[in-house]
Amino acid sequence: MMNIYNQSVKTSDILTVYRGMIMNADELEKIKMNIGNLISINTFFSTTTLYNVALMFARDCSGRPLYESVVFEINIDTTIVKKPLVSLNDVEPSPSGHWYVLLTVKCDQETQTNELITYFKQEIDESSTLLQLGEFLGTMGEYVKVNAIMKYYSNNFPDDHPHRAEVYNNLDVLCIYQSDWILATTYLEKGLEPDLKNLKSDDPYLAITYKNIGVVYYNRGMYGKALENYEQALSIELLSLPTTNAAVGTTHNNMGMVYTDRGDYKQALDHLEKALHYKLLSLPKYHPNIGNTYNNIGLLHFDNHQYDNALENLQQALEILLICLPKHHLTTANLRNNIGLIYQKQGDQIQALDYFEKLLASMEISLPVGHMDFALVYNNMGLVQYEMKNWDQALAYYEKANQIYCQKGDSEHPACASIFHNMGDVYPDHQDIAKYRSKFSEIQLQIAQRIPHSNTGN
Repeated sequence: MMNIYNQSVKTSDILTVYRGMIMNADELEKIKMNIGNLISINTFFSTTTLYNVALMFARDCSGRPLYESVVFEINIDTTIVKKPLVSLNDVEPSPSGHWYVLLTVKCDQETQTNELITYFKQEIDESSTLLQLGEFLGTMGEYVKVNAIMKYYSNNFPDDHPHRAEVYNNLDVLCIYQSDWILATTYLEKGLEPDLKNLKSDDPYLAITYKNIGVVYYNRGMYGKALENYEQALSIELLSLPTTNAAVGTTHNNMGMVYTDRGDYKQALDHLEKALHYKLLSLPKYHPNIGNTYNNIGLLHFDNHQYDNALENLQQALEILLICLPKHHLTTANLRNNIGLIYQKQGDQIQALDYFEKLLASMEISLPVGHMDFALVYNNMGLVQYEMKNWDQALAYYEKANQIYCQKGDSEHPACASIFHNMGDVYPDHQDIAKYRSKFSEIQLQIAQRIPHSNTGN
C-alpha cells in the first residue's frame, strides 16, 4: 500500500493519515502523560487520508466515562524504510468532544536511543532468563513486575539453589522502591550467605551483593557501613574486571555520594570524576548510569554553593534521563527535585515551587502512598513556603514529611532530624508565638535527642 501511494504522490515526502477509534479511558490517560516521548505500535494500524472518515470511526463520545472517542493524526516521512517508532507530539480535546492525538513517525535509526537499545540487547542476549528480565525491568522502574517475578522464584527455589542469592538481590530492588530499608538489608544479608559459600572471594557477582548492601546502608544514613561495603566491592572489581568496566564506575559513583553527604567534597569529586570516566568509556552516551553520575556531580556542586555548575550538570543529567527512562521514573523525579532546590537557593521560590508541585504530581503516579521520597519533597516545599513567609503552609508540609518518617519507623534517619530543625525554625517566626511555645520546646528536645543518633554506622 505504501509503495503504491509513493508512486502516485511525488510532491511531498510527508504523508498525513488519520485513525478514529474508541479507546479505554485509562489507556488515553497514559498517552496524555507521555507527550513528547516515543511510543511503539506493534499491531496493524489501519488509517485513512480523510479526517471525516476517521471521525466516523471515533463515534459520538457516548462511551464516557469508561471509554473515549479518539482521532489520531499521524505524519509519516515516506522516505523511512526501517521499522518506525512514533513520537507523541500533542493530545487535546476537540470542540466536538473527541480527543485529538498528534503523532509523528520516526525511523529507529534516527532516534538517540538506538545505541542504548543495541547495548541492552547485548546485555540480555537470546539465552536470557526470567531473572535477567527482572533485573532489566528494575532498571526501567517496573518494580511491581520485578516483585511478581522474584516472588515466583523465591517460592520455587530451594535454599541451596545457586540463583537464590540473585533472587534476594532483586527482592532488594522492590524494597528500595517501597523504601523499606530494613527488609532490604535482611534480603541482602540472606543473599550474601550463599554467595560466600558458593563463590570465589574475587567473583564479580559477590561485588554486586556488597554494593547493594552499601546502597541500603547509605539510604539508612549509616554512611560508615555503606562505605565499608563499597570498598569491599571495589577491591573485588579491580581484581576481577577490566579497567573500563562500567561496574567500577558505579562503585566510584556510590562512594562519591557517601563522601558528599559526609561533607568531604574533595574525596567526593575525585570518586565522581572517576565514575564518569569509567562510564563514558564503557556505556552508550544516553545510558541512565551516565545521567545518574552527572546528577551526583551536580549535587556536589550544589552543596558547595556553586549553583551554576550544579545546574549545568543537572540539566545534562535530565537530557540523558528523559531520553532513556520512562517519564515518571524515580531517578527523573529526583532530578527534578534537585533542580527545584537550586532555584530555591537562588531565591526563585515561585520557580522552585512549580518544580516541586509537578514533581509531586509525577510521584503520585509512580510511587506507593507513604514512600519516603514524598517526605523529602514535602520538606523542600516547606522550605519554600518558609522563605515566602507562609508559616501555616510550611508547617503543614513539614508535618506531612515527619509523619511519613514516623510511619516507616525510621525516626533516626539524619533527614528526620533536619525536618524537626526546620519545624523549630518556623515556630518562633509564627504570628501566634504563645500558642506554639510549648511545641517549640518539645521539638528542641527532640532535636537534641535525635541528632546524636543520626551518625549511626559512621
